[in-house]
Amino acid sequence: MKFLAGIFLLFISSSLMAQDFFPDFRKKNESLLKVGEKDVRADIVTFSLKGVEENIHQEKLPKLPVTNYDQLTIQYEGTNIPYLQFASNTIKVKITTDFFDSTKSKIMKSSGHVVKINNRPFYGSFGIMPLTYVKEVLVMVNKDTIAIPPAAYNDLFNMKFAYTDKRGIERTQSGVFLSADRRKIYIYVFSKDDKGGYEVTWVIQDKKYLRRVLDYDVLN
Repeated sequence: MKFLAGIFLLFISSSLMAQDFFPDFRKKNESLLKVGEKDVRADIVTFSLKGVEENIHQEKLPKLPVTNYDQLTIQYEGTNIPYLQFASNTIKVKITTDFFDSTKSKIMKSSGHVVKINNRPFYGSFGIMPLTYVKEVLVMVNKDTIAIPPAAYNDLFNMKFAYTDKRGIERTQSGVFLSADRRKIYIYVFSKDDKGGYEVTWVIQDKKYLRRVLDYDVLN
């Protein structure tokens, strides 16, 4: 009987482990560690969590002030900003999220866990149905709008612009940073959740979208 009981417990344990396992399709090819542009990488390590170990005695980049913030939107705006050949520019960045309607998307599940949305791996509370999605990333330099392709943000979910620390104080690591060479704008968001969170940086160079840098489970 003890032998049969042991087999039964082993079977139950194996079943539970199988239920907890589900595939992770998220990629690391956009990680900061994969960035080949030395100037871009040197700038990003000054503000990103992934770059903490590389950030040795480097000066912090200037950043734009937050002008509006709520649970779904954050906006930055600065005037008289030196950028490219002009000494005085107005730069505005607005990130907008909205509530996610799963009925309008193709959801792929494994063992009850969400693993892909619209045939893409996704970031933000991985394995769980998201509550919000990134609707738009708007960047304007003076009157010129810089197009950010939807593919650069439509796999990002449950984006949080701020978090509450252990003392109950709301804080943010996110920001819009300006490079010393006056060519690049870095839009950085650290989104913290109980799954470890993710951080994303959209890079603008010479008033054109260049790339994004994405790391997940940065606090695991």
